Amino acid sequence: MSDTQRLFFAVACCLLLLVASNARAAQLRSVQVTEVGRGLQIMLDFDKRPKHDLFVLNSPPRLVIDLFSTSFANKRSLARLRNAFVKNVRSAPRKGSDYRLVFDLVAKVKKSSLRTVSMTAHRLVVALPYPNWFSIQPRSPKYRDKRQLRAALIMIDAGHGGKDPGATGVSGVREKDIVLSVARQLQRAIDQEYGMRALMTRNTDHFVSLRKRLDAVQANQTDLFISLHADAFPHESVHGASVYVLSDKGASNEAARILAKRENAAVIGGINFEDQDDTLASILLDLSQSAARSRSHTLAQYLLTGFADNVRTRSIESANFLVLRSPDVPSVLVELGYLTNKQEEQKLQKTSYQKKLAAQILKGIKRYLADYATADMLLAHLRIENYTVVKGDTLSKIARRFKTNVQRIKKHSRLSSDLIRVGQILKVPVAK
Repeated sequence: MSDTQRLFFAVACCLLLLVASNARAAQLRSVQVTEVGRGLQIMLDFDKRPKHDLFVLNSPPRLVIDLFSTSFANKRSLARLRNAFVKNVRSAPRKGSDYRLVFDLVAKVKKSSLRTVSMTAHRLVVALPYPNWFSIQPRSPKYRDKRQLRAALIMIDAGHGGKDPGATGVSGVREKDIVLSVARQLQRAIDQEYGMRALMTRNTDHFVSLRKRLDAVQANQTDLFISLHADAFPHESVHGASVYVLSDKGASNEAARILAKRENAAVIGGINFEDQDDTLASILLDLSQSAARSRSHTLAQYLLTGFADNVRTRSIESANFLVLRSPDVPSVLVELGYLTNKQEEQKLQKTSYQKKLAAQILKGIKRYLADYATADMLLAHLRIENYTVVKGDTLSKIARRFKTNVQRIKKHSRLSSDLIRVGQILKVPVAK
């Protein structure tokens, strides 16, 4: 080979390597949202900066950033980006290789107000000015008017009911009765927690269609949906709790149903589909649905952890259950146990065991909300710590230690006086 041929070959190899490098998908490494002056600065760091597009939508107000040929592995970090102007940050892959970030905003913004502050080989920085009226408001969510904050709403679905008894146990006990009892215990447990409130799809022995159960989630704008069941199984030895999420097929079917009925002006995930064209509506629904399903998996994992060893399997299972098809609310189905197992059937009928199951489910819910409470929830601004009173403690000493006040401790611990005893467990509110 001549020197000229060797040189040509070397140049060709370099060009091929360059093309291959450019063809590799970019990786979004981090997303940061900080306040700068009278607005926000959104900074995206990459291993190499991809092509991008950004636009705003105002029904409701959102900033959307599309990243082409990009992947992102740290979705959980987005939960920490909420502030006084950004209510929530959602993300999902789209069109196979692209990625979309959606910033849910407190108020409308004009696309003309957006500015690309910096655009280097590894970083994209976008400036988002506040509307004039907002620029004089407090910025941090911890200063938000507490009167505007709300409790997290959890919809509890006691399966079956009325003419539909569900499974029947070896002694004749009916699934519909067991799950209603556990649902009531769970409702009581949730309602005793700070910043949480439970709703029920049914509170008596009556039949509710699957579609009406699903519709109740949207009508009440709930944050979580948990369906309770106690099934039968061909093998009598099978026992323990299990948790299901919606399968891929179920999500796809529901997406088709929603898009086919857009004339009803359904508002899903804060998105009004009435004023969107078909392509954009499909993209927005897919994004909302993907985010909900991702959160459903997280909730399911936390519930399984809460059950500890009281599980049939430690794996999250999936199925095409209609009640799990809500496209914007994390939804799970919990099998409390199996009535075809004689020992488990007996336990499921005991109030003490029903309370234990409710406490285990609540543990998973609390862990989920600790990570994913939105900025308009009370739980995003205050956490409750259990404190065991020791010798020498007084309410005022405890309040000073946790930087809170006596009245708050009395309120959350349901104390009628300042008297406390050694070993007593107090609920102490602590600002986040």
